[in-house]
Amino acid sequence: MPPLLTTLNSQQKQAVTYANGPLLIIAGAGTGKTNVITYKIAWLIKQKLAKPDEILALTFTDKASQEMEERVDKLLPYGVFDMWISTFHSFCQRILENHALDIGLSTDYRLLNQTETWLLMRKNLYKFNLDYYRPRGNPSKFIHAMLKLFSRLKDENITPEEYLKYAESLTSSADNTMSDESSLLESRRIKETAESFYQYQQIMLDNNFLDFGDLIYYANKLFIQRPNILQKYQKQFKYILVDEFQDTNLAQYQLVKILTNSNSNLTVVGDDDQAIFKFRGASVSNILNFKKDFPKAKKIVLNKNYRSSQNILDAAYQFIQHNNPDRLECQSIDKKLYAQTDKRGRIDFIKAVDGSDEVNQVIKKIRELLNNPETNYNDIAILVRANRAADLFIEALEREKLPFIYLASAGLYQQQIIIDLLSYARILADRADSVSLSRILTIPGLKIDTEDVLKINYWAKRKTYSLFETLENIRALPDIKEETVQKIENLVSKLKENAKQAENTGAIEMLIKILNDTQYREYLIALEQKNPAKTMQYASFINQLINKIKSYAQLYNDKTIKGFIEHVDLEREAGDTGSLNQDLTEIGPEAIKILTIHSAKGLEFKYVFIVNMVQQRFPTNRRRDQIEIPRDLIETRETLPQGDEHLLEERRLFYVALTRAKQGVFFTAAQNYGGKRNAKPSQFLLEAGIIDDMSLRAKSEASSIGDLLLLPRNNIKQIQITYQYPIPSEFSYSQIAAFRKCQLQYKYQFILKIPQDKGKGTFSFGQTMHSTLLETFKRVKMRASSNNQASLFGKTTPTPPQKNNSITIDEIYQIYQQKWIDDWYDDPLNKKHFYKAGKKILKKFYEHHQNNWPVPVYLEKPFHVNLNDFIIKGRIDRIDKINDNKGIEIIDYKTSLYKEKLYPDDKTQLLIYQIALENNDPPPQKLTYYFLNEKKQGSISFIGDNKEVCKTKKNLIDTITQIKQSDFPAKPNKFTCQFCDFKNICAESAV
Repeated sequence: MPPLLTTLNSQQKQAVTYANGPLLIIAGAGTGKTNVITYKIAWLIKQKLAKPDEILALTFTDKASQEMEERVDKLLPYGVFDMWISTFHSFCQRILENHALDIGLSTDYRLLNQTETWLLMRKNLYKFNLDYYRPRGNPSKFIHAMLKLFSRLKDENITPEEYLKYAESLTSSADNTMSDESSLLESRRIKETAESFYQYQQIMLDNNFLDFGDLIYYANKLFIQRPNILQKYQKQFKYILVDEFQDTNLAQYQLVKILTNSNSNLTVVGDDDQAIFKFRGASVSNILNFKKDFPKAKKIVLNKNYRSSQNILDAAYQFIQHNNPDRLECQSIDKKLYAQTDKRGRIDFIKAVDGSDEVNQVIKKIRELLNNPETNYNDIAILVRANRAADLFIEALEREKLPFIYLASAGLYQQQIIIDLLSYARILADRADSVSLSRILTIPGLKIDTEDVLKINYWAKRKTYSLFETLENIRALPDIKEETVQKIENLVSKLKENAKQAENTGAIEMLIKILNDTQYREYLIALEQKNPAKTMQYASFINQLINKIKSYAQLYNDKTIKGFIEHVDLEREAGDTGSLNQDLTEIGPEAIKILTIHSAKGLEFKYVFIVNMVQQRFPTNRRRDQIEIPRDLIETRETLPQGDEHLLEERRLFYVALTRAKQGVFFTAAQNYGGKRNAKPSQFLLEAGIIDDMSLRAKSEASSIGDLLLLPRNNIKQIQITYQYPIPSEFSYSQIAAFRKCQLQYKYQFILKIPQDKGKGTFSFGQTMHSTLLETFKRVKMRASSNNQASLFGKTTPTPPQKNNSITIDEIYQIYQQKWIDDWYDDPLNKKHFYKAGKKILKKFYEHHQNNWPVPVYLEKPFHVNLNDFIIKGRIDRIDKINDNKGIEIIDYKTSLYKEKLYPDDKTQLLIYQIALENNDPPPQKLTYYFLNEKKQGSISFIGDNKEVCKTKKNLIDTITQIKQSDFPAKPNKFTCQFCDFKNICAESAV
């Protein structure tokens, strides 16, 4: 047996090594399905059954695809350069970037999120011929419902034309048969939605926009209408693997089936009992009917569970069988899971009087668990069915001073630190906004005395002045401390100064200024000493706000802070509280986790609390879509279940919650949650065998009711935890260079991720030049490709590549103007100087290449390389083939001064690229820095010999080893500190 497979069990080995035809892997909870997929990719590459770019692996989240890629990297003795591991949406986006023109789409389309589509539809509402769905008092009332309908139609692979044809047939039938008024109204309602769907798609195309559903839709359309392109990818992908197959919708499954031909080997991995994303359009019928679509497919069941105790698995198995016959197990498949541990788990039921009592008893139980020295905060999770159920638990954990993290997927604009920053930004545009100004006075970094703040608000109301006017006359107020007066005067002065500056300064630059003025960066550094996890979470919120500003500026071509604040107000009007991206690996481990069951999918914890186990809370009442797809349209596409769809889904959700637990699961329920009637216990408790009957009487072996009076808090052992910083799992050249300069700087930038002080005009200029050349070569490559394009019938007519007329200097100037970033320059004169310099550089670059534009193989190509299980990642500006395609040249652009000679440190970045591609076919034969400088432009090239490569590898491994072991001490010196972004908040700074 090859060493790669020695850690796998017999079922997993069989799944990994099966390589002859379609394969369905039914992977129960905790059975190591991710291992199977990653090992299968690595095994196929290692056995030379396929090259990395001949394997397509599809999953559903960026995190999952990134984790899969990292695992594959670690399984192979070298990095893999050109893998196709991605989400469905990223895969389709990559396809459309190369082939959108083949179906009449522009390649520079803009991808809109849900809120942006809402804003677009509201702006264009007059173009929709709405009657039924346009109430006079609130014309935008049904926009969300319409967009949900359009998204579901795309999930079901129903085109606008198809839906409109269906609607017209209903209208025609109703008119011809003299139907009653109700039937006529219904047919016209459906026709109105069909016409709206058609109009929506037209507006998106007219504005060069796509939504996420469009990516799948147009990729399917491309492959159907352009068989030559389909054939290219069918030939390329010898193996196709789909993770979480039970979560695919019909459009995604259609894409998989189109790409699969007689020469493809399709492997799908999933578990129908964990299909919990129907609300996102997922169709569990895909996995249930896989054998009908691929009758020769082999089935392999993974049922050895490496997570939970057997009694927990038995309870889950007993429970989920209530979903029969709508399960794969009813197709002669044994899905019972077998624990690989002999430990017996705890299955406890906690009965409470009311909601507050339920929360208090959960806290008591958590303290009891923490009294065990082998248990820490990270071992415990509270799972809620809906976000609103988390509030009481959050308040209680804060009150009890227990560290916790609430992992929500939305609510950025509701975070306290973000409210503070946005309040400051609002005052810059409107001094009369006293509510926002009051908020600013309480910002922790300003340290304004609370008693004085109350006095200031009192006098502002008494004298009927605006709060800002009151602050301007702060010395006229009695009994205000001198220290407070000075702080207020300083604040007012900065607000006035910033209000003027905000008119001509970009929003991101203003946000950084706000961070400095409010001393929030200093606050984060101080907080890190007490609560590192909270510091990292706050820094993450700020960085996510910065990314939202960037996205807004790109979409609306408006960089002002005022414009962004108005956009935030529109988003909130659309019901968007700001999407949140929280990763457990980034915010640190030492905290109790509160999260929804949907968010917990794929995670595991030693102890799990499943709360609010009463009817209408779990299972919830059915909530139908406001506008539903006609059932007869769906029935033609997917097999609908025999049982109640909603209850089946709720059961699967409970099954997922139960199987997150390793050693213990606690069910909690209260008799009353504030209503006139007592709550009824959840039927799931009875179905899982947790209670004997519906009177909330616990089975004797599962009960912990008699043990609820736990130790008093002062008798509970205090837990001392040494915080372990979450070191990045991947490393880049910039990380390594930062660590070598100063380890504390590395910690601030790459671990805590505290926003940097101020950008530099040189960085903006460098990014502008990189973006301009990237777009320039994209067009050169696309035009060269179109000259050798195959016809629809697969016949290729080669054409000599274009030379002089590949691209004009005016076109490059136009790209330059579009890509120009005008943030962070010292003054308008400095900005003008750089802009002129850029045009001179581009002219020289054009003159150098105009007679023979190179056609790159790759542009901005990401890579991963494995060095002793350390992953180095990066992105290469350009890769060209040279020497009659026998080698490649790696090119990196620099906007610094031209260098006549490269010293060892100068070579490191390109040597990393050489290491990453050393197993590439063809191999690197030339490493080039191309200096884009107005004084002297040109390139300097080399190739690393064996000694240089080995030394670079050793230095990289040594540095990363130090990073993983470091306490991150400062290395202050005047030169390093002078150019450090954290010099103003670092106590160790030498300047």
